[in-house]
Amino acid sequence: MKEEILPGSLVTDIHGAGKGIVTSLDGDLACVAMDDGRHMMFRISELRWTRESEMKPSNPKDIVGSGKLPLHLWPATASAMGSLGLLDGMLKYGRSNWRVAGVRASIYVDAAQRHLAKWFEGQDNDVDSGLPHFAHALACIAILVDAQAAGKLNDDRMVAGGYLEMLDALTPHVARLKELHAGKDPKHFTIADTALAEHTARETDARQIAESNAEAK
Repeated sequence: MKEEILPGSLVTDIHGAGKGIVTSLDGDLACVAMDDGRHMMFRISELRWTRESEMKPSNPKDIVGSGKLPLHLWPATASAMGSLGLLDGMLKYGRSNWRVAGVRASIYVDAAQRHLAKWFEGQDNDVDSGLPHFAHALACIAILVDAQAAGKLNDDRMVAGGYLEMLDALTPHVARLKELHAGKDPKHFTIADTALAEHTARETDARQIAESNAEAK
């Protein structure tokens, strides 16, 4: 029985390019993290599913490495973006200052939420630093993770309340409301409609001004 090739499968290229782990599939194509560090695209038909026991003993990393943290899954784009947020903090406060001074969890949770909320509201860059809000949000989360690992996180999270139970209780309403309104097809506005909203607001203001002027006569 031929094994199905899926993300995480150990494979060998039939043309001799080498061995690796499938990281993603796109139609009949597979992205493979090769054992030499390269990421290559192959047609699935060009790959052969490989058992760990079939890996050459001359390269033990083929066997041991497959059980290690899949660090290649973390996008380099996120690291690049987050590094700018950390650079901004380093230049102001000193590198890795939180590992010495410690941090309060709520401060960085608040900061990350503010940056994400501003981005979601349509503002791409922070007005103070000029950096993308994503850079600051990633830096905040990285500091929380690193401070916790270093034993320097002041854990001042809220006293546990009923949020988790309430979440479970409210979630069934989502399916119920979708079923209730299944026959409707309203327009869902996004940031692409910002210009339309501004135009509508100007028209509304102009109409109200005209009506006010007419009443004053």
